[in-house]
Amino acid sequence: MVLTRRQQASQEKPETNGSSTQSHHPPPKTLQHQAQEVAAHIKQEQSMKGEQPKTPPKTPAWVYLLLVLFAIITNATIPEPFHPPHGQEPTITHVFYYGWLTAISTGLGALPFLLVPDVESFWVGISNGTSWNEGNAMVRFVAAKISWLVFG
Repeated sequence: MVLTRRQQASQEKPETNGSSTQSHHPPPKTLQHQAQEVAAHIKQEQSMKGEQPKTPPKTPAWVYLLLVLFAIITNATIPEPFHPPHGQEPTITHVFYYGWLTAISTGLGALPFLLVPDVESFWVGISNGTSWNEGNAMVRFVAAKISWLVFG
């Protein structure tokens, strides 16, 4: 049986030494113990509401086919030579391939949201803070480009 701190305090009587009163405090709980208590509390609330634990949705087959298609396009469009020789302009194949890699990398950044359907509000706040910093960096980047164009 799990007792709350108030219940524990009511069962324990303070020790008296003459005129001073000392109270006995329970030892601090570890983070793991607190997490177990929170998980037990959530399960208890769900059972009281009659809710069933959420199961993650199944990934459709077309998603896997799309990933295979992306892999084929990535492999088939590798420019030869990978880097243009010194002094030569990059070909349209180089430009396409590097743009393609950029697009794939951007898409991979959203992959965790595909794997985790419900995101806790704590992590949403962290990602919002991160995106604010990235937006701030983008403004600085654009300002630097404009100043470079204007002032040479």
